[in-house]
Amino acid sequence: MTIPYLLQTIPPNFTGVECKSINDMVSVNLQQVAPTSTIPYRIGSSDNIRISLQLKNLTNNAQLEVEVVVDENIFLIDNSLSGSSKKILLDPEQTKGILLSLNKERLNSTVNSTTSTVAVKITNITNGTVVTKNTSVSSLTVAILNDVIEIVN
Repeated sequence: MTIPYLLQTIPPNFTGVECKSINDMVSVNLQQVAPTSTIPYRIGSSDNIRISLQLKNLTNNAQLEVEVVVDENIFLIDNSLSGSSKKILLDPEQTKGILLSLNKERLNSTVNSTTSTVAVKITNITNGTVVTKNTSVSSLTVAILNDVIEIVN
């Protein structure tokens, strides 16, 4: 295609390193490395067990959509009863946190012993551009849980 009367074009400034995978674009500070982790929750317990999940966009030119999905019978997201998932938008180089806590009402009435998974789905919603990240942007420090979480009663 020819653009009439176009005299000159200036390519966009390419800064940083090109991201070839979604894994290069985001940092998550919660990682599970072993088969199971036990949270000793007892029916009627007043213990407030909270797990902080931090997410950081490592790019300098792409907006990311992050969806955290949990079993609402086990966990609450940001202490809300409004559902089993939460979507947030991460602007370039932005860090946001999500607080996971036990859904004590449901656990008290329904659960004896169970396992649960926390899923993090990340989507690049910036289309048509080369995604880059600044080499000086640091990843989050990984907080390691000993195991996958198992709720025991």
